[in-house]
Amino acid sequence: MDQRAREVVALLRQLWYGLSAYRLYPGALERPGFRAAVERIARAAAPVLAAGAVDLRIGPDGFATPAGEPLPGDEDALRLAHACFERGAERLTISAPPDAQDLAAFFEVLTTPPAAVEEAGGLEAALGEGRSVRLSPVGPEPVLGADRVVGDREPGVAPERPATDLLVEDLRGSEREQAETILERLRVFAAEAPGDPPRDPDFHRRLYDAVADLPRPLRLAVNEILIDRVGDDPFAQRLIGTLSNAELSRVLVDLGSEGRDPMELARHLAAVGVRPTDVVDLTAALQAGHEDAGTIIAGLERLGLKVDELPDQRATEESLAEVLARYLVATEQDDLRAIGGMADGDEERAAALLVAEDYVVLEEDPARIRQVLEVWGEAVRTALAERRSEELAALARIADRARARGPEHAVELRAAVRRALDAALLAEVVAAPDAVALLEPLGAGAVEALLDALAEEPDRGRRALLVGLLGNLAAAHPGPVLDRLSDERWYVVRNAVSILARVGSPVALDRLAAVAHHPQPTVRREVAGALVAIGGPGAIRILRDLATDPEEEVRARAVDSLGALTDPAAAAILAEVARTDPSGALRRRAVEALGGHPAPEATALLLELASRRGRPRLRRGLRRLAASLARERGGAG
Repeated sequence: MDQRAREVVALLRQLWYGLSAYRLYPGALERPGFRAAVERIARAAAPVLAAGAVDLRIGPDGFATPAGEPLPGDEDALRLAHACFERGAERLTISAPPDAQDLAAFFEVLTTPPAAVEEAGGLEAALGEGRSVRLSPVGPEPVLGADRVVGDREPGVAPERPATDLLVEDLRGSEREQAETILERLRVFAAEAPGDPPRDPDFHRRLYDAVADLPRPLRLAVNEILIDRVGDDPFAQRLIGTLSNAELSRVLVDLGSEGRDPMELARHLAAVGVRPTDVVDLTAALQAGHEDAGTIIAGLERLGLKVDELPDQRATEESLAEVLARYLVATEQDDLRAIGGMADGDEERAAALLVAEDYVVLEEDPARIRQVLEVWGEAVRTALAERRSEELAALARIADRARARGPEHAVELRAAVRRALDAALLAEVVAAPDAVALLEPLGAGAVEALLDALAEEPDRGRRALLVGLLGNLAAAHPGPVLDRLSDERWYVVRNAVSILARVGSPVALDRLAAVAHHPQPTVRREVAGALVAIGGPGAIRILRDLATDPEEEVRARAVDSLGALTDPAAAAILAEVARTDPSGALRRRAVEALGGHPAPEATALLLELASRRGRPRLRRGLRRLAASLARERGGAG
């Protein structure tokens, strides 16, 4: 690949990044982010135009020279080609460094639906006259037979990927030889697919997905061949071209486990012009263990920011953080609002969330992180109101990254969720059939907001609904519920105990042991009931204390819970209650619970209670009941 071809691809890549920036705020030419994109495009265009105007063919497989030679594979350049081709363009010319107005006209066409471009009179009418960047419906030579999806015309049937089991069927020889066989089968599949070449822009990605599904040894062997040949094999170039920089870096690091030098492979990809030098820095970051750095460049590019080429050395999280920080400062942090879901398109919202996720990992200034988290709370509210469950999952990942930075950010996140979930929105979400799925990504913050609502809810039916919802959510986030056990309001403590009963986690035992001495009998009774769901020796020890509570209603609930536990120790406590409780009704209840107890030892305990020699001796009626229950269990009485 010659130098000019590499420079042309770099310019096309910058045009794609500029299109991403324009999509965030269409028509807003004065936004700092768009102005920065214009400057980067001008810098990339300068060396290219110094050697003459750019004149390229556009087809379903990407850009090519007027002579029909394909340009080097590049994922972003291919996306730009698809955007042009879908709107009827078969030729792209750039005659001078484009200014903001020319680029805005160009990007406006590429953000307009293909049918609308046709209705406006076609490409030339949509672009206007005298532009330095031109799209033409007919290239230097027409792309014969090329189908494109424009307006109401239906696309052809997309060829499927080959089945993985067919690729690995009847393989022989070494792993290298088997990998060669798999690649040959992929070539045959591609050659026999409808069209020549296949028209589906995602066709080669599906082919690579078949490679990704191979067993690890074969996958590594195939990837090694593809990377070694990518400079002179168009098929290998197309497959590798479907990978993002982050994906490709991970492939290189995986090959490092097989003895290849990932950095040498990355430099090879950059040297042959298949990828920019960014892949070298990303590979270095991944090798150094900075996995979080793997997505930041892709996220910045999709927002219109191309990271400056770094020196060929091991990248660090700090260097990437500085790049993002400089971008946010340069744009006066206006584009932080995009993190709040204010961009119009799903793709742009996802890109903004990706940047936010990396930002909270890499930024060192707590004040700047707080600013992002404030906007994060706004995004949570919007996503909940619009029922965007996938976006909520992305927001949850940002929250996880922020929590890992320090406890102060965990507190800020919980507060942000509580602000977002005001009473009106929470009422809507709680009533939704997918309430758990919507709130689950928000973690402890959602649990706290629901607990606040539960404390103020007067309607018994809605309280039951909230308790049920909290029982589902608090299993992963019991902390806020445990905190409510020390609340001054007895009914809040009771609610917390009821929720913990649904969770059934032993983590609550120590706290429940303290609450078992709460001054309000209703709370102590709730504790006795909750311990059934937790079980174990710890629960039995607490129930032993509750079985001697001053209030009969508490002791009665403890007896019921002891009867539901399978441990023989629970049966022994029931026998003690039957002998010593001051309430005759409760002594009878304990004997009946012992009769139904699953522990085999309960039979011997019943026989002891039925005996006249037992001390203290039970009244005749209870002794007869104990004897009868023992006989039913197979004991002699």
